[in-house]
Amino acid sequence: MNIEEQRLVNFSIIERWKKSNKSTVNFCKENNIKRSFFYYWHRKYNDNHKKVNKEKKFIPVNIVKENNLHALEVWYPNGVKVILVDKIDQQTLRTLINIY
Repeated sequence: MNIEEQRLVNFSIIERWKKSNKSTVNFCKENNIKRSFFYYWHRKYNDNHKKVNKEKKFIPVNIVKENNLHALEVWYPNGVKVILVDKIDQQTLRTLINIY
């Protein structure tokens, strides 16, 4: 098994644990996994997913024009939507975009 295959196998262990709703201790005991091994791969799994989330961090900004009214919509990854219906300066817009 190459390194990438081993990484995927170990990530699948972490995903199985997440779906199990069991404590780390119980999961490791039931699956005969050393906790040090589990914590090492849990950290790797989290680091990998943070990297993926950072790559997907930018959300497009849409400018909508209805009835001569200009509105700017900012959608955050958590579902929050901010609608700005008046002119806004660049710094305020930058701050709103970088909040998430």
